[in-house]
Amino acid sequence: MKVITIIVMLISAFMMLIPSGTAGAATGDGQPGDPNIQYYGRWDKSNSTSYHSYWGGAYLEVRFTGTTAKIKLGQTTTLLVNIDNTADRMLTNVSGTVDLTPTPLPSGTHTLRVAAQYDTKEIVFQGLILDAGASTVEPLYSDNPIIEFIGDSITTGADVTYGDGDAYAWLAAGMLGAEHTQISDPGITLIDGLANGAPGMESKYAKLKTPNYSTSPDWNFSTYTPSAIVVNLGSNDHYNNADPAVFQTHYTDFLAYLRGIYPETEIFGLRLFNGWYETEISNAVNARIAAGDTKVHYIDSTGWLEGYGTTTTVDYVQKTTGFSVHPSRLGHTKAAKQLAPILKPYLNLPHYYHRVEAEDLSLSNFSVESNGYASFLNNVRVPSSGTGSATYTFPGSPGTYDVQVNYFDENDGNATYSLYVNNSLVGSWTANQDLGSAAPDHQSLTGKMFSGVYIPQNSVIKVEGTFDTYEAARIDRVDFFGTHQIDENFNAMTTGQTPAGWIVAQSGGTVTVEEVPSATDKSVKINRTSSSSGSKTSLKRSFTPYSGQVTVEAKVRSDAASKWLCLPYIYDSAGTIAVSLAFDNGTLKANVGGTWTNIQSFSANTWYDLKVDMNTNTDTFSVYVDGVLKLQDVQLRSPVADIAAIDFYADNTNSGTAYVDNVKVYSDQ
Repeated sequence: MKVITIIVMLISAFMMLIPSGTAGAATGDGQPGDPNIQYYGRWDKSNSTSYHSYWGGAYLEVRFTGTTAKIKLGQTTTLLVNIDNTADRMLTNVSGTVDLTPTPLPSGTHTLRVAAQYDTKEIVFQGLILDAGASTVEPLYSDNPIIEFIGDSITTGADVTYGDGDAYAWLAAGMLGAEHTQISDPGITLIDGLANGAPGMESKYAKLKTPNYSTSPDWNFSTYTPSAIVVNLGSNDHYNNADPAVFQTHYTDFLAYLRGIYPETEIFGLRLFNGWYETEISNAVNARIAAGDTKVHYIDSTGWLEGYGTTTTVDYVQKTTGFSVHPSRLGHTKAAKQLAPILKPYLNLPHYYHRVEAEDLSLSNFSVESNGYASFLNNVRVPSSGTGSATYTFPGSPGTYDVQVNYFDENDGNATYSLYVNNSLVGSWTANQDLGSAAPDHQSLTGKMFSGVYIPQNSVIKVEGTFDTYEAARIDRVDFFGTHQIDENFNAMTTGQTPAGWIVAQSGGTVTVEEVPSATDKSVKINRTSSSSGSKTSLKRSFTPYSGQVTVEAKVRSDAASKWLCLPYIYDSAGTIAVSLAFDNGTLKANVGGTWTNIQSFSANTWYDLKVDMNTNTDTFSVYVDGVLKLQDVQLRSPVADIAAIDFYADNTNSGTAYVDNVKVYSDQ
């Protein structure tokens, strides 16, 4: 199914999903309070110079310029470090000032993620040290959905190398391009007092700190709102002989408790991988559904992992005596691949992200090779000589994407690579960096990014690699990132002038850049003073047609309570109106199948968040106002095959003023 999403941010469309660092600052200094740094998980920020993470897998993300980065730590810990969306590197027992780039990066803008490897490996973050003249920059996205995973040692990745970074939770979120938290602790039960009197998750979930601390402040649940919560609890309750009926009651109550905290979050009860309490977990979910909860779901994990309780299983960690409930790295990988597509329809991902593993491509003169450093434990390589070819039919909508090929650049040869779209060369490169390793490992895994690649519908993507000396042209995966066709905040434009790059009609009024709401946060003012028929005052932008998922964001307000202002109208490539939203005489309206429908009242001089989801296959759309669903799957004004333009305007006898800001258009499928 192809879905088109139009989001009109009349203030900030996804504020409830934004973690503590948000877009808005231009450049930053890398200190803990830098607004360009995004924090995920539970962080104590009471000390402005030292932010402290709790619970495993907490992480920070930031974009920065320059070629090097160091991190200042307030205590010894073990970190998982990822630069430019390649491989996580584990830095064990580091403290003080830690060099994150022992091999300098190419000049440019880079992405950095620093995570806590395990629940006992907390990060006390005291800032970044960048090159002279370098800075942090605004995040590409500040509205990615967050998936919260609530669990025990299975969710923390116990007995696997990277801990939380190897766990199914981390991997599934990564496959989706979503953010995540892992509120999980080894040994924790759901039920309080069951394990030698220790508190269970039903009480510890409310705390900032893990059960390793005897006391903890309460967690402030308003810090972020997850789009989805996955509950994977019960293994330790079973180990401590919790009565099934009692467990079911507590599980049901815990789901109700979560609903009380997060009224709109999708909540999933996950069947334990080995099947313990599967009936009780299913019954608990069904009890909540029967109570009227329409956003709670049961995930049946039957068959995801195999061989629990056997000495031959590869899906679970092997022990010298007894059997482990902990998945192996392979088991976590299998579970993530099953879980991610189940969660995806519920997440409303605002940005297109697609990952394809090299071993899943159609291969010619490439062979699959097991490799624990590859993203899903395999890469491909040219067996001995010559050129290998890996092809794939792109499943996304036609549009412009950033494409990254992750590969191993070992220092024992100079393999060459090429990327093609429909046999048209996008670019070629040579693996001639010296990253400090002759092996396909975390040091040599790197990425080649091609920005602004236009990919038509059903295009064939091809990656070629040519063997050289001892370097076997190893490829890990290919990532596709939806890009913004439009990303305009008007802040760099001249106040009082018409906005560059836009189609402006000033018949009966003016369209100018103004310092509203402030000199550092400008917007475009549409000021229509005429009431003459046949004239139009508008701000319009056309773009390459999208026929899949598309997102349009804007920040808009109407200052004319008694006039009709079109904010916005959305068109296809033939000029057919797909969606019409209008502010009319105190009422926000939408055209449904040719008939105007009232959505809600509005107040003049007030900002509103609008979001419109469109489906070109079914010719339906949904409307959200300030994050609340108002219209669901109603008919488009007219059937369309694509989306190609957006227009904010007033015309004819309608005079008044409106403001438009932060307009974005990008693919989202």
